Amino acid sequence: MTANPDFDFKSLLLASCAAEVNEELDLFSPSPLSSATSSPLTSVPTSCASSPVPPSTANTNHAAAFHSLPSKPPPTPPPFPATSSSKATNTRNKNKRNKARGHANRKRKCEQEQEGTYGIHATRPSVRKKFVIPSQPLKTNLETDGIPIASTGFIGRRDKKTKRLHTLEDLTGPNSPYGFRLVSWSGSGPAVSIVDGEGRVIAVLAGRPEDESWDDSQREAAVLLQRGSRRCYISKAARKKARRGRFSALATGVSYGGGQRMPMNLVNSTKNTKIVNELMGHRSFQRFAGFASSTFSTWAPKLYAHYSDRMGSLFAHDPRLRRNFRSSVFTAATFNLGPRTVCFKHTDFANLPFGWCAITALGDFDPKHGGHLILWECHLVIEFPPGSTVLIPSAVVAHFNTPVRKNETRYSFTQYTSGGLFRWVEHRMQKEEHFYVGKSMEEILELDRENAKRWEFGLSLFSTLDELKSIPNTNNASRL
Repeated sequence: MTANPDFDFKSLLLASCAAEVNEELDLFSPSPLSSATSSPLTSVPTSCASSPVPPSTANTNHAAAFHSLPSKPPPTPPPFPATSSSKATNTRNKNKRNKARGHANRKRKCEQEQEGTYGIHATRPSVRKKFVIPSQPLKTNLETDGIPIASTGFIGRRDKKTKRLHTLEDLTGPNSPYGFRLVSWSGSGPAVSIVDGEGRVIAVLAGRPEDESWDDSQREAAVLLQRGSRRCYISKAARKKARRGRFSALATGVSYGGGQRMPMNLVNSTKNTKIVNELMGHRSFQRFAGFASSTFSTWAPKLYAHYSDRMGSLFAHDPRLRRNFRSSVFTAATFNLGPRTVCFKHTDFANLPFGWCAITALGDFDPKHGGHLILWECHLVIEFPPGSTVLIPSAVVAHFNTPVRKNETRYSFTQYTSGGLFRWVEHRMQKEEHFYVGKSMEEILELDRENAKRWEFGLSLFSTLDELKSIPNTNNASRL
């Protein structure tokens, strides 16, 4: 056999290898029947099979052609089989995510509902069980049935002005002509109810929540009020006109009375408005506001529902009116800027006579020596520590404070609602003279009879301890 001089074994071997590579690359080329989006490639690679390498090509050219071809992508390794422990971990993580998502959705929905709701507090059965049922009342001989109020029944009766300060010795000392009872109160622990001669809860020493951060909130609020006192401007005329005491005060919220044509937002100067907004925007005062209304709903649920219904109607009717705090049922608030806030004996007669006023004491003082709360008609002198809150019928029960020492500071934060606002709502959102236009004499006499019975109606909104303890254990128990 004669060898073929044109036979080149090495060249044929290289050509064969190149052909095999081209066949494998064709497996990754998109089919003309598949959609372009089904392939991860952006363009169709050129197939080397359409231009085979001629046998006469030099060895170096074959090698260059072979190395210029795209390399074969490594095959994707199969996934590891899931173990039982990894499945359990994935399930737990998924459950946690679902639970957190559900909680966030419920919270967001609740906030959206509360945004447009007036009177959001509903006392939980556990709160009633812990604070109301074991409560021991502070009994008084106050005969509330005979308390004088204005003829309309919407406000209290104007009291006489006085600028006399009473000391603790004046009121409770051995030579005191008053013989008032001194009540030692720490401001913590279960709330203390004050009942009238008929056993109705007419006031509450609410104290503070069981929260270690409450003292921090109290101190922060006192510092803010101290700074506000230095920055605010109160004219000399306004200071002279003040009937409650010799201290600066800033009021905000919604009120009606004193010649106003309709309910209006209280107005401050630009400088003072900035201070008020800073105070209302601080978490401490938001906490005080919410706690006071929550206590209100717990100890006077029927009265709280009355506030929620009437004031809710007011704000729904007039969107121009601004609420101080979403968590508060009161329409107005006053920041008493001290630095040693001591009130003269007075009543807040323009408020609803059977309504409550919330007072939160703030500052740095010894409640054993000063800052006591005096409820005149109840004959009580109550230690009133900083950071604690009380709710009283301030329109009909005269109240004031004993002085604190010179090296001490005392501020206060009060919340209340004008009786004129309730009258405005009862009169279908109009002034009294407009409400009576076109009414017959018989209708007017009937309205007079209703006014005469309004105090009796108001007293029916107070609850006895027995009534509070027997409220059914439902989440809506406070919305009576």
